[in-house]
Amino acid sequence: MKLINHTYQTLEALETFIKDSFVGDEYLLIQLFYGDIPPENLSSLLTFFKVNIAK
Repeated sequence: MKLINHTYQTLEALETFIKDSFVGDEYLLIQLFYGDIPPENLSSLLTFFKVNIAK
């Protein structure tokens, strides 16, 4: 198991981070601390995870 932290900046940067950090069929536990992210940004972030990560 490995612990990797990422500070969200943009969806594009997150996508690059995921592609560079995870391979194949690794199991992921994603924990979000969203602080002061506007709700509409949080919604797009969760949609991103659902479309690109969930299988």
